[in-house]
Amino acid sequence: EAAAYAAWAGKRLPTEQEWEKAANGSLTPVLIQSRDGYTDALEKTVYPWGNAFDPSRCNGLEKTGNDAGRKGYLPVSAGNRFDSAWGVSHMAGNAPEWTDSWYEPYDGNKGKSSRYGKKYKVIRGGAWYSSREKVRITSRETGGTPNLDDDVIAGFRCVRMPLEQDRR
Repeated sequence: EAAAYAAWAGKRLPTEQEWEKAANGSLTPVLIQSRDGYTDALEKTVYPWGNAFDPSRCNGLEKTGNDAGRKGYLPVSAGNRFDSAWGVSHMAGNAPEWTDSWYEPYDGNKGKSSRYGKKYKVIRGGAWYSSREKVRITSRETGGTPNLDDDVIAGFRCVRMPLEQDRR
């Protein structure tokens, strides 16, 4: 239903890689070594704001500040202290989000999991009840086949390609 809604709105669900890039807390380019030499990539951070956990910048289990006593979701308009370096809000905590990616191993992962395959979709971001480990940018969860009637573990965010005038 999430993918159908996104399509109806002229958008789509983000891939796991797109979600992780939007959540990244750094816009600093770095060179990384690959099998074919070096390639440009963005420096990766642990959280959308950087590498050190800051409970005031996430709606998670350990939150502090004005919202410390509040349990539950915060509105997206809660302020930019929750933004990633890309300006995307609530990428750590608040509501976990469906991606359009199947739960598969990362490249180079030799581990086995009975969950790998085309049965489970990747959920990212953690929730208002998640620990600091679960709100890390790289934390992955799985949900059943996305069916909002049967599996209500996560929400979703829609993405679209920029319009031509936005690319200039």
